[in-house]
Amino acid sequence: MISRHIPIEPANDNYGRLAKYLARLDEYADEKEIPLMAWCAGCIGGDDYLEGIAEATDTQALNTRSKANPTYHLVISFRPEDEAKLTPVILKDIEQRFAEVLGLSEHQRHCAVHNDTANLHLQIAYNLIHPVTHNRNYHSHDHTKRDRLCRQLEKEYGLTVDNGMESKGQAKGNAKAKAVELQQGIESFDTYAKQYKEQIAQALDAAEGWQDLHKEFAKYGLVIKPQNNGLAIKNMHGKHGMKASELDRRLSKKSLEKRFGAYAAPEKADAREVNRYRGKPVQRSPAQEALWAEYEQEAAARAAAAEIAKQQQRQSIEEIRAKWARKRAELDKLTIHKRNRQNLIRIAKKKEAAEIAAAKAENQKGQDALYSKASKYSWNDFLRERAEDGDEKALAVLRSRKKAVVPEAAPAIDEQRQVKARPDYAALAALKAEAAEQQARIVESDELTRKGKRQLQAFLRMDELTQEEKLRGSAVPYLDGITRRVDNKGAVIFILPTGGRILDTGNEVYSSGNDEAAQKIAQLYAQKKWGNRVKADKGRLIFDQEREAERPSPQRKKKELSR
Repeated sequence: MISRHIPIEPANDNYGRLAKYLARLDEYADEKEIPLMAWCAGCIGGDDYLEGIAEATDTQALNTRSKANPTYHLVISFRPEDEAKLTPVILKDIEQRFAEVLGLSEHQRHCAVHNDTANLHLQIAYNLIHPVTHNRNYHSHDHTKRDRLCRQLEKEYGLTVDNGMESKGQAKGNAKAKAVELQQGIESFDTYAKQYKEQIAQALDAAEGWQDLHKEFAKYGLVIKPQNNGLAIKNMHGKHGMKASELDRRLSKKSLEKRFGAYAAPEKADAREVNRYRGKPVQRSPAQEALWAEYEQEAAARAAAAEIAKQQQRQSIEEIRAKWARKRAELDKLTIHKRNRQNLIRIAKKKEAAEIAAAKAENQKGQDALYSKASKYSWNDFLRERAEDGDEKALAVLRSRKKAVVPEAAPAIDEQRQVKARPDYAALAALKAEAAEQQARIVESDELTRKGKRQLQAFLRMDELTQEEKLRGSAVPYLDGITRRVDNKGAVIFILPTGGRILDTGNEVYSSGNDEAAQKIAQLYAQKKWGNRVKADKGRLIFDQEREAERPSPQRKKKELSR
């Protein structure tokens, strides 16, 4: 398990909004992402979730001294194989233990458990204002305390032991940049700069002054400059930056000024730039380049469309102003009393303003849609959308963050084994022929977009499983109404009407251990994927390499038959 504090910008700190978001209430209601459970704690009013929100926000309003954030957002993520062990009682106890270690056990908090990603996770909103003293309570070095508690809880509840980011000091960098990298699938500026840590360290050892150091940074499109009371490393071609001492402690302002004297800005140098930060994908799949080029092309098209919409708005406003300028000029020439003429001109100006406002509102709708999508449609979103449309290469790219992954292909069918497994093989064959014919009609249709013309092998596998079990007359419940989606890590998630889940990560299949239907369907799904070469291992189903090695090759089978 891993815990992570989600930073909140002071302008966006809104306890009520966060608590409603966790429980998917009001404007955040979403039928696809209903939390498994939600509750509040530390509230005088009891278990009523909405009353608890009102109580917490009233408490925060009573503190008028502190200008710091009054809300603390915590996420605790669990491994898929541990889901079976996490009962509601254990999850509530985990939350209570975190509240105690953070010194917030007497504070109001709202909690929710979500399974909308491959990792079941508990989200908590803590009110940092004490309900009695009205003082803000925040314990420094909270990441160390949380990491220590994670290791302790893993032992107590028999959960998979995680190394933890904090235990290795990996979380001391820019946590926000790392979170964006994980969410969007794009290399963060911190990661890019740290690739050249060794080269910069060597240049620092040999440097005789500020300009020597500046030349080395310039090679990689970087510059070191003052920020607040210290030094920061900035992107020469953008607005990205990081604290200089996070790259190397010797790059602190105190250390460098002690060695080179007062900071000196970089002079114009002939240093040849060998690289610069471009925000490339973090995945390592061979299919990445073609998809990335397509993503950039789509992003450029959206940006161009947004610019055209903006120009159209400017043009329409100019036309409106020109029209009313002509009308005012005509009114000014009227031979009527001066006061009446001024009144008419004033009315004309009001009508002009109203017409401009209406034109802006109309044009803004299109602009908002374009800019909103351009700013929120990340690389990972593009890959997920493509994967859910049936692009196996996009799914492989999502799964290749640590190593390259080969796209899934349709499995070869062993006819003899299929006949034995299916009592009503003729009915199934007819059903599959009908489905194939329907799919051919869809693909040939010019009226449809890319969506719906193909499906992921994982989706097809579940569809075939559902059809086969119905033809068998199987008693496996909840096969109807299974929803599906792909997450940012490339896990294909199937959700049963009961709330149970089946996860296909490519090499592993997981199921909700406390849901018998999910376990049964996961077993059938794994057999559909790997045949009889399935092995249960630590709460997951995997491909049995040993049985595959024992299986005779087609050439060997042919030789045996010829004998």
